[in-house]
Amino acid sequence: MPGTLHQGLLTVFRHDPWLAFDLLGVPRPVRGTPIDRRAELDHATEQLDKVRSRYPDLVLVWQDERDAETGIVIGVETQGKPEPKKRWRLAGYHGALADVHELNTWMIIVSFSRKFSASVREWSVGPPPRIDALLLDADTVRPFD
Repeated sequence: MPGTLHQGLLTVFRHDPWLAFDLLGVPRPVRGTPIDRRAELDHATEQLDKVRSRYPDLVLVWQDERDAETGIVIGVETQGKPEPKKRWRLAGYHGALADVHELNTWMIIVSFSRKFSASVREWSVGPPPRIDALLLDADTVRPFD
């Protein structure tokens, strides 16, 4: 069950979907403001109190009303401890979001584990599937003075 830090971070990204781009100095790829669309993606299961998901913790989407091909999807995944199977899940999340929305899709990973961050960096250059994500961790986000 996600804790308050996990849930609090998702709330921060809901209110400021461009936070990772701004912290890392990455230009915002569109002018719109993505909004939370995560709940629309879960699928019901046989058990009424369960949902099956193949998506990250938060999904933010913006699509231009005048041009359906212009927009962005931002998937946010937060991770507190090393979890090797995330390599396969992160690649799946990225692909699933791109497939469903047919828009440029960015993944943001917020890591609170140096070991997990090192894994993400290895997965970005190793054999496929490679993880293409903006990584927010102790090495990429410096404390404010």
